[in-house]
Amino acid sequence: MAHDGPGVIESLPIGSLTLAKEYVGKVFPKQSECEKIQVRIRKELKKRKLHRLPAHTSLCGVGGTARSLLLLAQEQQELPDTQRLLTAGQLKKLEKLLWKKDNTARELLLKNCPDRLHTIYTGMLILDELVELSQCETIYISQYGVREGYLRRELARKRKA
Repeated sequence: MAHDGPGVIESLPIGSLTLAKEYVGKVFPKQSECEKIQVRIRKELKKRKLHRLPAHTSLCGVGGTARSLLLLAQEQQELPDTQRLLTAGQLKKLEKLLWKKDNTARELLLKNCPDRLHTIYTGMLILDELVELSQCETIYISQYGVREGYLRRELARKRKA
């Protein structure tokens, strides 16, 4: 049977900025900080019973950190800038480079998303957990975020009033 809509939609009270502020002492998280962040992510997912997600072939990432990860993968892997879909393999290839935290990783980050240096690693940890739980093959990165959706809804509401 075909399924024409999202299987699960959930907004978590944690995001990459929240996690970075709460757990990361410097720009790049240490291994011990990553472990604490992963525990927190799993706790939040379990609270919402998302730790038992059914398998999905795709996830949808919404927000600036997700868009930055796509931009980084496009640059690193010479993907077209019109591409909105990342495979789990493409994400892993990007993460392998970024977790080295070497000059190549720093240059890629500084060139493409300097404003996301402090959130990109926590964002990867969130996305990794979701990819692993859902066993997805692809991640669609939305061109727009929650903020744009809220603005569109409010403008439409005001036009009707």
